[in-house]
Amino acid sequence: MGTLHRFLYIATSQILDDEMAARIEHHRQGRPEHWRTVERWQHLDELIHADINPNEVVLLECVTTMVTNLLFDYGGDKDPDEWDYQAMEQAINAEIQSLIAACQRCPRKGCISD
Repeated sequence: MGTLHRFLYIATSQILDDEMAARIEHHRQGRPEHWRTVERWQHLDELIHADINPNEVVLLECVTTMVTNLLFDYGGDKDPDEWDYQAMEQAINAEIQSLIAACQRCPRKGCISD
């Protein structure tokens, strides 16, 4: 019998309406019980740290959704014509660079994408 890996599943979707709530619940029900799930779309670097178990697989879904959430969070209730796109880009790049740096420090190496 093979080794059962531990999984850290990072889900970046937000519940913004009933349809998304149903989709997220469907995904929750479909995940194996031994997966540890964190639903979060910002400060992901805090989840991936140097003392993470090297046998734990980290699955991030999805970077596109994470960036979209960051865009709308940073823009707030302002009309998109009023957004400071340069500041927004800097903030999002900083978030991504922090995530990359955390992954580089992590003892678990490798990236799997479909």
